Amino acid sequence: MSAAIRVLVVDDSESDAELVVRQIRRGGYEVVSKRVETAAQLFASLKQEPWDLVIADYQMPQFNAQSALAICRASASPRCTPAKTKSGCAACSAARAGPSPTHT
Repeated sequence: MSAAIRVLVVDDSESDAELVVRQIRRGGYEVVSKRVETAAQLFASLKQEPWDLVIADYQMPQFNAQSALAICRASASPRCTPAKTKSGCAACSAARAGPSPTHT
């Protein structure tokens, strides 16, 4: 069996974050995950540990996926993926922004 995929979930809802991880597991992956909900927590987690994937709730009360993407890019981390979007257009613009330049 291959190594577990390391997933950092940026979400203000613990139950929603668990749902994301459950879906990844249903896809046949072993998952090691952590949930953060603020920019400071995201930045610290990116500095402390390597992550294969960062999945962000698109809109939270004090933070959003666009800001998470900017933090990921600044830290040369893997692609941040907006999730649970309310606006298809906003999701498209985040997806078009793509991964950080060091992770193509």
